Amino acid sequence: MRENPGQSENAVQSQKVLRGGNVVKRQCRSIGELAIILGCSERFLWDQVKQGEINTFRLGRRVFVHDSEIERIIQAGPDNDNKTQCNG
Repeated sequence: MRENPGQSENAVQSQKVLRGGNVVKRQCRSIGELAIILGCSERFLWDQVKQGEINTFRLGRRVFVHDSEIERIIQAGPDNDNKTQCNG
């Protein structure tokens, strides 16, 4: 159950409560989460990863995008000549 009823579901999922009551905010997102944030298909984002347009890192078999990289993509905006922007 959420402590703050006004808190979004994504905000709740992006935090983890550790022993001792400390809350740690996630600082990375999966490709699927990034697709939702940007309104793109996962396939488009995977193509951008393969082309080296999006920096990722692996934890085991899972691939993540750091929040600072997401900010870079968002700040570049669709008006700039940035290949990582979604079409449509």
